[in-house]
Amino acid sequence: MSTEKKESSGVKSKSKKYKYTGVDKNRETVSGVIKGETYGQVEYALSEKGITDLIIHEKKKLKAASNTDPLLVEENDRSVASRNEIVAAELAKVMAEENDRSVASRNEIVAAELAEVTTEENDRSLTSRNRIVTAELAEMAKIKADGTEISLIQLEKELLEAHEVIPYEAIPLVSAQELDCLGLRWEGDTLVVGAPIARWPEVETLLTSLGIKYSLIDATADQIREARSLTLDLANATKDEIDVDALEIGEAPVSHLVQQLIERSVLERASDLHFETYRDFVSVRVRIDGHLHELVQLPVRLAPAISSRIKILAQMNIVERRRPQDGQFTTMVGEHQVDVRVSSIATIHGEKLVLRLHDAAKPNVNLKSLGMSHSQLETFKKMISVPNGLILVAGPTGSGKTTTLHSALQAVATSYKNVVTIEDPVEYVVPGITQIPIIDADRSGFAVQLRAVLRQDPDIILVGETRDAETARISVQAALTGHLVFTSIHANDSVGALYRLLQMDIEPHLVASAVRGVVSQRLIRRNCQFCSTSHEPTARELLILDAYGVTARELMHGVGCSLCGGSGYRDRIAVYQILDITESMAELIVAHPEPNVFRRYAVESGMRSLDAEAIDLAVKGITSIEEALSLFTGGSG
Repeated sequence: MSTEKKESSGVKSKSKKYKYTGVDKNRETVSGVIKGETYGQVEYALSEKGITDLIIHEKKKLKAASNTDPLLVEENDRSVASRNEIVAAELAKVMAEENDRSVASRNEIVAAELAEVTTEENDRSLTSRNRIVTAELAEMAKIKADGTEISLIQLEKELLEAHEVIPYEAIPLVSAQELDCLGLRWEGDTLVVGAPIARWPEVETLLTSLGIKYSLIDATADQIREARSLTLDLANATKDEIDVDALEIGEAPVSHLVQQLIERSVLERASDLHFETYRDFVSVRVRIDGHLHELVQLPVRLAPAISSRIKILAQMNIVERRRPQDGQFTTMVGEHQVDVRVSSIATIHGEKLVLRLHDAAKPNVNLKSLGMSHSQLETFKKMISVPNGLILVAGPTGSGKTTTLHSALQAVATSYKNVVTIEDPVEYVVPGITQIPIIDADRSGFAVQLRAVLRQDPDIILVGETRDAETARISVQAALTGHLVFTSIHANDSVGALYRLLQMDIEPHLVASAVRGVVSQRLIRRNCQFCSTSHEPTARELLILDAYGVTARELMHGVGCSLCGGSGYRDRIAVYQILDITESMAELIVAHPEPNVFRRYAVESGMRSLDAEAIDLAVKGITSIEEALSLFTGGSG
C-alpha cells in the first residue's frame, strides 16, 4: 500500500442563514422570529428559555393592545401556543435538512478520496484492499458521520485490521514469478517475504515501490515455486464451497464430491482421508503431518452414496456393508498420479472408510534424505553393508518404515545383484528391482511369496512386513543361508523388535546369529521453514533440557504462516534409534535375559533413546520441544 498519505480535505461549512419561505398569513410571527436569523439564533429560539421569552413578549404586546381584557388575553394565549407549535415544527425540519446536507457532504469527501487513491494504486494487492474499502465504505461513512473528520487512510487501516490481505496475494503474481519471491506471513503490518538472497535487491525495490513494509528470509527458487504452486492450486480448489444441501443422491454429484475431497486432501499434503458416519452427519477428516483435522461435515443421507462410489472405484463389493473390505484405485490430481488404498469397516451408524493416499510421483528416496545424524548414518551404512543377515526396521504404522527400507535397499542394490521385494502394497516403484505385490484374493501371503522367492536365486530380499511366526522364521533362515534380508516389524523400540522375534518362538541362538542390526523410528513434525523463529528457553524448557544433559541459549518454533496452515509445522522428520548388534550383544541374546537387562546393556554400549534423539533435534532447531515430547505424551500443541 502506498505510504503516501492523503489527508481529508478538511472543508468546513460556513455559517448559513435559514429563512422561512411560507406564504401563510397566519405565520407572520414565525417569519418575524427566524427571518434573517443565524443557525445559532434558531437553536436559541427552540430552547426552553427562547420559548419562554417569546411567550412573555407576546403577552406584553397583547396586554397593551387589548387594554387588559381577560377574554382577549385568553384568546391571544391560544394563538401564541399555536404559533409556537408551528415554530417548533419548522425549525425541526430546517435542522433535519441541515444534518442531511452535512452527512452527504462528508460522504462525498470520503468517496472523492477513495476514487483518487484507487486511481493511483494499480497493483494487485492494493486493488484487493480497495475492493474491501469500496464494499464497506457506505457503512463506515455512516458510522463516522458524527461530526469527526476521518481520512481515507484511516478508513483503510481500520478495515484492513479486520480483513487482512492473504500474504501470498500481497505481491502481484507476475512480479512474484519473475523474482521468485512469495509473501509468507504478516508480522503486524510487516510482510515476511521469502526469496533467494541473489534476488533480494530486486525484491526490495519492488516492495518499496508498492509501499509495503517487509522483512526478507532466504528461500531457494525451487522452494518458492513449489510453495507458490501449492498455494495457488489450493486457492483454486477452495474457491467454490461445497453446497452439500444442493446435492442429490445420485452418481454424478456424489462422484464429483468424492473427487473434490480427494483433490483437496492431496493439495493439503494429507496422508489419509477418513469418512466417519455418525447418527446425524458424516465427518470427513484428513491426516496432515500425523494429525487429524476435520475437513467438512456432510449430511448423513449422503453416506450410502459416498460409500458405494468409493467401493466402485476400488472394485469392492458395494452390497456387502457388514464385513471389512480392502481395495485400491488410482486417480489423477492435476498432473500427479495418486494411488489410493481403501479400507471399509462397519460401525453402529454405518460404514467407516479410510483412504490412504500415496503420491506415485514422490522423488527417489536415499539415505541422506532420511534425516539421520552423521554418527547414525555411518552406523547404518556399516550395518547394511554386510553380505548376509537380517536388518529389522521397527515402528508403528505410518512411522516411515517403508521409506527407510527402500533407502537402504537402493544404497546396496547394484546391477550384478538380484534384488526382490515382497510388499503390500508396492509403494515405491524402482527400476531394475523385481517387486511382488501381495494379492489377498490368491491367498498368497508373505510366507508363501517368500518361499517362492528363495527359489529365484535372490541376493537381497525385502519383506514388507513380518506379521507372523512363519514369515519371521523363513526370513531368519534366509538370512542364515547367505541372503541379505530387510524387513519391518511392529515394536516400540529396537530392543522390543528383538524380543518380538523371540516371542514368535524363534530360538535365541538363531536370532543372535541372523540379526545384524535394528532401527527403531518415529515421525515428528518439522518447524515450518518459512515461519520458524527463535526464542529464549522458558523455565519449563530449561528443566527439560537439563534432564537430558543438554543446554541451549535459544530454541526454534514456527509462528504459523499461509504455507503451514497456521500450525507452525510443515512436513515431518524421522527420529531414529539404532542398535548395532555386536558380538557381546549376540552372546547376551543367546542367554535370553529380561528386556530391561538387555536394554540397559545396549544403552551402556552407546544406544540412545528415541526421546533423547528427539530433544537433540529440538536443540538443533529442526523441531520444537513440545513436538519432541509429543512422542511420549500423546499430543502436541
